[in-house]
Amino acid sequence: GSRGRFSVALSGGSTPGHLYRLLAAEPYRAQIPWGEVHLFWGDERCVPPSDPGSNYYLARETLISRVPVPPGNVHRVRGELEPGRAARAYEQEIQGFFCD
Repeated sequence: GSRGRFSVALSGGSTPGHLYRLLAAEPYRAQIPWGEVHLFWGDERCVPPSDPGSNYYLARETLISRVPVPPGNVHRVRGELEPGRAARAYEQEIQGFFCD
C-alpha cells in the first residue's frame, strides 16, 4: 500500500487471545492490510516456540496462522535460546527494523 508498514507489539499471557481471535475473523481479517503488518512481542518466556506457554505460540495459534501476514513480518523473540543471547538477538532485530 501507499502508507508503508504498520508495526504492532503483541502482549504476553493469555489475556490477548480473545483479541487475536477477533482480528483473525471477519470483518477485521479482510480489512487489515496484513502484508504491511509487522508483529513484534513485548515479552516472551524462555521456552521454545512450540511450547504452549510461549507468547508466540498463542499468537501463532489464534492469529498468525489465520491471517495472510508474511512470515518475514513476524519478528519473534527466540525464547529457545539462552536468555542473554535471545535478548541481544532481539535487540538487533528491533534495531535493524526501526533504524534502517
